[in-house]
Order: sequence, then structure tokens, then C-alpha cells
Amino acid sequence: MYLKGMFNFEQDSHFSRYLAYLEIFVLGSLFLLLLGQLTALLNVDVWRQDSIHYVTTYVDKLSEEGRWLNYVFFKLLKITPPALCVAVSYFCLGYFVYSASYRVIQNKRYCLALALLALNVPVLAVQLEWPDTLLLAFIFLAAATFESKKIPDYIFFPVFACLFFGSFSAFYFLLPLLYLDRITPKYFLRLCIIWMLSFVFGYLITNLIVYAYTGDFIRIASWRNPHPIHHFSDIFTNIKQANTYFMSHMAKYLAISKVGVLVIAVIYIVASCRSINAFLTIIVSLFCALAIYVSSIPVGIIVQERTTLTFWVAALFFGLVVKAYSQYYRFAGLLIILVLGFRMGEVSYTSIGSYANATHSLVNQIKLSVPYAEEEVDRVYIMVSIPEAQAVFKKLEKNIEYKNHFSESVSAPLAWISAFKYLGYKNIVLCVNDETGWCAEPVKHYRELESFEPGVHLFQSHRFGDDVIFTVNKALLSESDLR
Repeated sequence: MYLKGMFNFEQDSHFSRYLAYLEIFVLGSLFLLLLGQLTALLNVDVWRQDSIHYVTTYVDKLSEEGRWLNYVFFKLLKITPPALCVAVSYFCLGYFVYSASYRVIQNKRYCLALALLALNVPVLAVQLEWPDTLLLAFIFLAAATFESKKIPDYIFFPVFACLFFGSFSAFYFLLPLLYLDRITPKYFLRLCIIWMLSFVFGYLITNLIVYAYTGDFIRIASWRNPHPIHHFSDIFTNIKQANTYFMSHMAKYLAISKVGVLVIAVIYIVASCRSINAFLTIIVSLFCALAIYVSSIPVGIIVQERTTLTFWVAALFFGLVVKAYSQYYRFAGLLIILVLGFRMGEVSYTSIGSYANATHSLVNQIKLSVPYAEEEVDRVYIMVSIPEAQAVFKKLEKNIEYKNHFSESVSAPLAWISAFKYLGYKNIVLCVNDETGWCAEPVKHYRELESFEPGVHLFQSHRFGDDVIFTVNKALLSESDLR
């Protein structure tokens, strides 16, 4: 009965009949694209080394990122199967986009197509290489669609600011999209004020919670290259840096979108001239898209490509979520969704394939190079220089046919930890530029060896008492490889 109601051809005009056929084709195509991505992603065995699934404590993440809800539910998240996390996350984001767009467009099929397009956004799969880390944030995103109707906006935004700061703060930037159906010039100003003030409130509350748990406020990790504002000139420095990240990402987004994004720009221009409410809808969507860059200005941190999921999602609203003034407009919008869907689906699939094949190859090479069962090994010492690691992975990645668009490379020795843990090895010690502490004796022993026996595999291992020293096969590397 539900499908009959969605695709009721009997009451449609001649053009509407073709429109309905197009809707079926678009929905079917995007669903098949999504199914291919999910199948590939759910077959990934090895996740990022700092995923909750692998770490023994979350105190460091709490201190550096303020994700206090992940800290509170750490044990539960740790035992949640990664595949379940991925499936729930996809469903929650899709439901959010469908609900938010339906409030504006009031067309089930068009909104479902838009939701499927959002699930084909390339950086979504990349972000889910940390499947358990973002699970709570995705759940809150879906929950926000219900609560935004039940509670006043001046309560809704502060509450969800605290929840998203405790899980994944970037998702907070999407919340105004739930209010696009209420946009008027007067409410636009109110929405912006509540949204921005609640962000500050959520940050302050999160700092207090982190202080209660750790005795210190949030300390931004050094790898994010923080540059807090201390002088007036720092403001311009950070703005310039944020703009650099934005322009760099936009160049890549435009290359991926190709002709589709140009068509969207035309639709945006036409739609924005129809009414003041439509224009404000686009402005709110634009604010939501750029918020990930603007929010980085006060502390001057890196804006990574994989964290720009909110930009992609909000950008879809920026170009497509305006009221369908006519069936012809909806027909054109569906064609744009189809073009973008195929392009983004292709990029997503190849990105997933690249990561899956790289981690799978790494696991196989470790199996070939470490002939000791996990129960026979106390510790594994990874002893390799960064140039050596990069050189050996260039050889490994030559056999990977998929192109990596957004994922971080797994060539760094730190990324190998999760592969060892997947194989059952529990104690992994990195001895990269470290000759102290746990690494002192293994490094000394390694240097006393004349050489490892040359082999045919990319890696080699050597027994060191109850431990194992793991390194690259230098016999396969030339001086040109290390340059």
C-alpha cells in the first residue's frame, strides 16, 4: 500500500508518468550504488589504529578532543561490531537528510533520492574507517529530527551542542537544516543567534566535563597544528589558513562533481530569485556548509578532507532543497541527482576498495613475514624508518587497482598496529625514531645483527626472546626507492 501511494500512476498526467518512471530509475540506481559501497565497506577487516575497537583507554582522546560521551560509553562501543556501527551510521544519516529535506519539499520520492545521494558522498565511507568512534554522533543526528519538533529551539540547540561535542562536534553544524521549513527573515536572525551561541555553550560545558574527568581542560593534539589567537594579526593568519583549506578542498570537489556541479549552480541562481524564503534557505545551507571552516579560525587547526562530511551534506541542500515549483523543475533536479550520484558513487567505491585492498595486502604480508602464532609472541617491535615504510608501500600499492581519493595512507608504521591486532597480536611497540624505554634493548639487538636473511616478501621478522622484531625487507629497496 505504501509503494502504491508513492508511485500512483493513475492520477498522474502524461508528463507525471514519465517523471514517476525517472524517479524509480534514479532511486533504483542510487540504491544499487549504495549497496555496492556497503558490501565493500562491510567486508573491511582492519580499521584505523585509534578506533575504539582497538584502543585500551579513551583518556587521551577525551583530553585532546573532548568526546566525553565516547569516554562514558567506551566499553559498550568497544564491543559493538564494526559492521553494525557502519550500518546504523548509514541509516541515521540517510534518515536525517530525508527528514530535513521533506520538511521543505514535501515529496517522498525526491527526498529519498536526495538521502541516497547523501549516502554516496565519498567522505562518508572514509569517516567510517573509525566506525565505532562516530556511532553515537550518527544516532544523535537521527534523534535530532524527532526532538527538533518537540522542544523549543532555545533548548534544542544547547542540548544537542553538548551531545555532539561529546561525540563528533562537526555534526552540530547540520542542525539548522531541520528548521528550513520555518525560515522567514525574522526567524532567520533568531536561528543564527541561537545556533552560534549554543555552539559556544556546548564547547564550554564540554570543557567543564573534561576538567571533571581529567583535571584539565581540552588540550588540542599537536598533530592538528593549533594556532590559537593571541594577537590581532593571528585572526588574519587563521582566516587565511582556513581559506587555504577551503580552496584546496573545493578544487577537489569540483573535479569530482564535474559538470553536475555547474548545473546545480544554475539551479541555485534560478531558485534563489523565486522568493525571499527560498533565498534564506540557501543562505542557511551555505552557513552550515562553511561552518566546518569558520569554526577552525579561533584555534587555527587543520581541516582534514575526511571531516568535511557536513560540507557535502549541507551543500546538497544549498543546491537542491528548494520547493519544487513545478514538475519540470523536479525532473531536472532528479537528473542532477542521478549525475552526481553516479560520479560520487564511483569515487566512494574506489576509495573503499583502495583502503580495503591496502589493509588486506598489509595483513597478508604480515602473515607471510611473521611465522609465529600470536600466543607465542609477547611483544611485536615495529622497527622501521618513515622513508623505508613509504618506499615499501609504494611497491605494495602498485598492485592495488583502486584509486585513493580521500583516505589517509596506511603506509605509516602507526597504521600497522590495527593489522597486527586483527591477527591477534596484543602488545605492539613502535620503535620509529625511538631508542629509549621499551625500544632500547630491541634496537641494540637489531643493530648488532649483521642482516636479516634476504627473503622475497616486503617485510621481515626476527625472534628476540619472547618478542618479535618486525621491519621491512631492505634487500628489496634501492636508494632511488628511499628518495
